[in-house]
Amino acid sequence: MTIVLRAVAGALALGMGMGLAGTPVPVFAHPLAPALLDVIERTDAGAAGHFAVRWRAEATSAATPRFPRHCRETDPGKLRVDAALGYVERSWEVDCEGRGLEGATLAVDGLATDRRDALIRVQGRDGRVVQKLLRAGAPAWRVPAQPRRAALLADHVRLGIAHLAAGPDHWLFLLGLLALGGGRRAILLAVSAFTAGHAATLSLATLGIVQVPSRPVEIAIAASLVVLAWELAERHRAERRGDFGRRPSRLVRRPARLAFGFGLVHGLGFAGALAELGLPSGEIPLALLGFNLGIEIGQLVGVMAWAMAHAIAARLPLVGGSTPLLRALRVLPAHALGALGIYWVLDRIL
Repeated sequence: MTIVLRAVAGALALGMGMGLAGTPVPVFAHPLAPALLDVIERTDAGAAGHFAVRWRAEATSAATPRFPRHCRETDPGKLRVDAALGYVERSWEVDCEGRGLEGATLAVDGLATDRRDALIRVQGRDGRVVQKLLRAGAPAWRVPAQPRRAALLADHVRLGIAHLAAGPDHWLFLLGLLALGGGRRAILLAVSAFTAGHAATLSLATLGIVQVPSRPVEIAIAASLVVLAWELAERHRAERRGDFGRRPSRLVRRPARLAFGFGLVHGLGFAGALAELGLPSGEIPLALLGFNLGIEIGQLVGVMAWAMAHAIAARLPLVGGSTPLLRALRVLPAHALGALGIYWVLDRIL
């Protein structure tokens, strides 16, 4: 019960501190990593070279799309603000003098200032879709006539990596799972099961086979951090009592089952982020494969970083000490994870 009370107190202190500092905290911890520019050529008669444009970016973004010189805006457009997620979406139309965009150059200015990427997707009158992920070092793109499958795969690998980096609750859960320990075999089983779980629901949700509202999913993801924090605290409490080998931790006794269950929930969160971007028509399997690969690459980097830090810490003489201060420092991650998890649960409910 002590860990719960301390975590609740920490969550309240965290919320009050952010409120006093005037820090806006989004309800969801999965911001859309890149900005999005959708350009769709109209198919009605006499509308060749007319495009419907949608630009979505963070409210604080300084990035702006830039069309070729022969293209001009034909209406003032519409503006929609998503206050909960902190995004601004603008829709308008562009007339490119009866010409398509094949061979023309599209660009997004201000990416270096934003330190964000921008995904451009262009759909022609024949329904073919080409897309490109622009970065600060390469903010312009010459629109090709045909989609390039290798480029599509590479772009979605980058999107998967970027989403994992931008979603702290996912990699915090992964690192907490590693910190829980239980031996190499238990860690391998837990991480593998977690990966299998989120890969399954990501694929099913993206393909439209499973549909779950985003808010309960986000609350459940935050709650998984609280459960993991409880297990970490129980581990340290068992070490203090000297019965570490007999601690009643289900995540250690059955690492695959609970980790797989949590992975299913986290996969729905990944799918929600991918749904915000949409998938190119006819290229869903390849784009889904790339996004999954990106997430797995990000996880692998996290596991390797944890393994290196663990190996270095094991060589430090103070880590194995048993003074009250060192014991308090070792249990600190459990309290921090629990406080953050409870804060996110409350924040996403409200």
